[in-house]
Amino acid sequence: MNEYIRQDDEEQIRAIFPQAGFEVVPSSGHWVHAEAPRPFLDHLSMFLNELKL
Repeated sequence: MNEYIRQDDEEQIRAIFPQAGFEVVPSSGHWVHAEAPRPFLDHLSMFLNELKL
């Protein structure tokens, strides 16, 4: 998937959190909010808007 979450990591995460979603933000690293703030906020906004609260 990327250098932080490998395929076997994803499988283990989905075993615990079956509805987990994954997003890759290009041109970012571990500090995605600081390295790519606009794409990060776009993904976060979409996620929050999809919550059924």
